[in-house]
Amino acid sequence: DNDGGFDDNNDDLLENDDALSQDVSQASQKSRKSHVSYKSDKSDSQKSYKSDKSSDRSEISEQPLSEEEEEEEKPYRVAEEKKKKTKKAALSPGTPTSVLRTKRSKKKKQTQNRVNWSTPNGRATGIPLANRGYEAVPVSDYKEDYPPGEEPRTPGGSVLRRSRRAKFKPLQFWKNEKLIYEAQNEQGLLGEAMGDMPVVAGVQQALPTPYKEVKRKEPAQKKKKDKKRGRGDSDEEDSDDDTKRTKAPFDDSSLRKKYRLKNGESGLVWSETLESATDIKIVSRLDNRSFSKLPLSATRKARESKVVGFASQAFHVPTDDDDLFPGYIAGNVVLPPRGIKDAEGVGLCSQVFNVGRCQPKSLEFAIADPSGQDGEFDPKTAQRYLLSEGDMFQIPPGNVYRIENHSKTDKANLFWTIIKCTSRAEQEDSGDEEEE
Repeated sequence: DNDGGFDDNNDDLLENDDALSQDVSQASQKSRKSHVSYKSDKSDSQKSYKSDKSSDRSEISEQPLSEEEEEEEKPYRVAEEKKKKTKKAALSPGTPTSVLRTKRSKKKKQTQNRVNWSTPNGRATGIPLANRGYEAVPVSDYKEDYPPGEEPRTPGGSVLRRSRRAKFKPLQFWKNEKLIYEAQNEQGLLGEAMGDMPVVAGVQQALPTPYKEVKRKEPAQKKKKDKKRGRGDSDEEDSDDDTKRTKAPFDDSSLRKKYRLKNGESGLVWSETLESATDIKIVSRLDNRSFSKLPLSATRKARESKVVGFASQAFHVPTDDDDLFPGYIAGNVVLPPRGIKDAEGVGLCSQVFNVGRCQPKSLEFAIADPSGQDGEFDPKTAQRYLLSEGDMFQIPPGNVYRIENHSKTDKANLFWTIIKCTSRAEQEDSGDEEEE
């Protein structure tokens, strides 16, 4: 049976296939070995080239280089230094930065309280209850009207001419203060010339905003100080600034609804000398008074303070023509820390002082010894007193006095009244001088 010879030659074919596969594997292994050897030879050649190049550079560096060569070598040196630093950083066992990072608390910046101009004293101290009210003040309240016989006069005796223009403070536009205009009521040629031109009849003034006070907790530091205080301690240690901040203006809205309150200084009163009602100045507001600096006496010693005080005049009422009612002058004096009011005589007048706010036992009142020379103040023989707030003292006619504020921190506020003498006393005094 002949089947084509496939079965007889099958084993031979398989043997040939095995031999071919072995030859192919051997050839691939040889090619791999040759490739690896080529890579190693190439790396060795590169290393040898680098070492030769570095050795050449070291040899060159030993020799002195010119400026051009140094500039060419700078990039190579910088690159080598960077490589060295990176290698050291990689080899050093450093702590990861993520471990060192901690959450920092953001501190809030301490910002001062902003001034709110719509509230009294520029600072809100409570909860507003309603909108503020307004009051119309006539222009006549701003004009300076002097009663007959009391007009300011020049040294020659003639009446001093004053402007009839009304003077008032700048309006607070943020509080909706404004001028009130009305039709002019002039007559004659002036009225015809003005025509329908409006004129200022008054000022719309803003009243304080009504609010409800809120009790605030005191700071912890202040409580500790209060615990250290004794039972007999008072609040006189607080400064003037603290008092101004804590105290707010009185809410007068209910009173203004019930009564007609005036904001000016003049009022209608009975005059006993004229035997009729007259409109005069009866109120003197601090904002409308001007202070003048007291003179510095040349008799002050070198050790004494050179600080002087400031004085203002509130009222000046002359003696009547019938010599029945004596005139008087009233005002106040402010002595800064270490301030002095130099020695001064009162002449035939009497003077009374009322001590306002000051440091306790810091205001010195000294009056000259009457047994000494007339009209002179002797510091050695003077009678001295230390006064506090609420005290009063007087200087009878014919005496000399001196006031000094020994406090280094607080100012002293005093209120004074000078009672004038009668014309009869002045005539008697002038007659005595002529006889002498």
